[in-house]
Amino acid sequence: MLQYVVDQHLAGHGARIKGFTIAQDVFGKSDDFDPAMDAVVRVQAGRLRDQLKTYYENEGSDNSLRISIPRGTYVPVFHSAPTLSAVQGDAEISDSTWSTEGRLSGDAQLQLPINSFIVANVRGFRVLLISILVLLLIILILLWRATGMAPGA
Repeated sequence: MLQYVVDQHLAGHGARIKGFTIAQDVFGKSDDFDPAMDAVVRVQAGRLRDQLKTYYENEGSDNSLRISIPRGTYVPVFHSAPTLSAVQGDAEISDSTWSTEGRLSGDAQLQLPINSFIVANVRGFRVLLISILVLLLIILILLWRATGMAPGA
């Protein structure tokens, strides 16, 4: 499955990487395959994500190029492993990705795990901020009604 999704992505067919096409091309499912009834692709994708995580935590920890399959998609993302200088903020981030020949090309954005962490936390911060604002609005409405300043009071 990993070989298939990487090959499809590098061939420029990222939009074609869907559960249905993986089921047919990788697992030999027929045209009447129903992903709602057969979870083979979701199950195998979950296993693949776990195996990639384990690999990069152990024997692949020295790999400078890492592949991940983010949840909610089957399209692979290529990451540069964080180096000591990247962690310390000395690294330069380029708009590049690895090509099929293993060289850098300017076709897509290289995503560092550190950047993914920051983006994930910014999204979480936005959700927290919106939740706090909604809570404050509810409190203001309740206080407004309790003081008798509401219309019709």
